[in-house]
Amino acid sequence: MRTKIILAVIAEIFISSFLYGCQKSNSSVGDDINTDTLSPNRENIDIYLIGGQSNAVGVGYMQNIENPQIVTLTQEFPRPFKADPRVQIFYLKGWYSPSWGPWSFNGLNNGNPELTWMPLVHCGQDSITFGPELGFGNRLMQLNSKFNIGIIKYASSGSSLEVDWNPGDSVSDTTHWGTQFKWFVKAVDKGMDALKEKGKNPVIRGMLWQQGEADTGYDNYANMLGHFIDRVREQWDVPNMRFVYGYVFPANPYSEIRYAERDVDQNSGTKYAKNNAFVVWTEDLQLRKDDPWFPDPNLKTDAVHFGTAGQLELGRRMADKMLHN
Repeated sequence: MRTKIILAVIAEIFISSFLYGCQKSNSSVGDDINTDTLSPNRENIDIYLIGGQSNAVGVGYMQNIENPQIVTLTQEFPRPFKADPRVQIFYLKGWYSPSWGPWSFNGLNNGNPELTWMPLVHCGQDSITFGPELGFGNRLMQLNSKFNIGIIKYASSGSSLEVDWNPGDSVSDTTHWGTQFKWFVKAVDKGMDALKEKGKNPVIRGMLWQQGEADTGYDNYANMLGHFIDRVREQWDVPNMRFVYGYVFPANPYSEIRYAERDVDQNSGTKYAKNNAFVVWTEDLQLRKDDPWFPDPNLKTDAVHFGTAGQLELGRRMADKMLHN
């Protein structure tokens, strides 16, 4: 009898392992999947995606982080500020936009090789800037140091949801995918595959989104944002993935976009409300024009982009909302 039981257990383990290996390679495990189905020899890593336009790219300056003015505005973070190396980040540079001129780069480039997992580091438009990734990653570790966290980032300045980030109608509708959505899918798929090749089990838990300046219209944006959330969840088979996004800034001339963002929030009670989607307040975030140092004096008038303290606080708020309603 004991021999039969042992053989039955071995057979069950073998069948389970076989079925696991036959799962499609681009699938991800979300909160709605029973974790008992995970292979016991693969390390789970919680993956968070970052997308959007310039305030997702980020123009916070590393040189300003320890400035007393910035420290005063971001006291929630221990000093000296250091990106938490327990968090990993993966990014895709992006593309040059012909409409911006032959030398205009509106993607990411932190000076490190793209498409490579590395300990958390600033990942803005160049080697001296950062976006919400630093505040977000550090704050998540503050809230629960037991997390294994990976961040996959792709963003592009000046990009619209209607055209550039258009996700099409389905996974197979690639003909109608916008250029930025194509790059975003490439970044996420490459990042996930790289972890799987190392024997890890990447689990997409949530996405951060900061965008809206390049679009117009209340109903138009509310519908597009809701559809975008649905499609990202469908793309990687994570129907309950949490989607956290920040209000577009400034309020004028983007009031209609803001109303749409408000109403897509799960708690809005409107027809546009999306389950497990939450917006964070950005009106009071420090701006680049108020930064203590700039690489170019002309940036002193920039009242559109979040500054050094603004980006750290944006990431912190997004992390808090990612874990709490």
